[in-house]
Amino acid sequence: MAEIHPWATHAAVNANCLAAQDKDAYWGFADYIHANQADVNSEKSHDGQFAALDRMAQAQGQKHNLDGAKLLACIKAQQDDNVKASVHEAEALGVEATPTMFVNGEKVDGALSISELRAVLDRALVQAGVPAPMHSATASAGGSQPTSK
Repeated sequence: MAEIHPWATHAAVNANCLAAQDKDAYWGFADYIHANQADVNSEKSHDGQFAALDRMAQAQGQKHNLDGAKLLACIKAQQDDNVKASVHEAEALGVEATPTMFVNGEKVDGALSISELRAVLDRALVQAGVPAPMHSATASAGGSQPTSK
């Protein structure tokens, strides 16, 4: 992870600091970081990148009315044990891509189209003895499914 994204561990620790107080703050930070990686990468040094991540995490904390002192202490501590354990577990499972998911024991690497993901889920349902649902042609092509009223 750190080989590809030198600041990824720092960002993951900050995300965990947010999650300790509020799951929505975690997801807001994760979404923001994914959409704004260029802002972090534009910093010239690792210290600058880390400082940018810390500002972004603190902004999320303010947005979600978190305990600012507790969040800042967590961010400054940069306790990465949980992140390292997660990376170790992923390596042990053979995870080599993001995203990777496991569906009924089947490893699925990379982003999938809706029809590909649906096929994986349908296969898991059938293996579990549950009939796979019928899918409309529009839904299979990636369109939205009709809603019932």
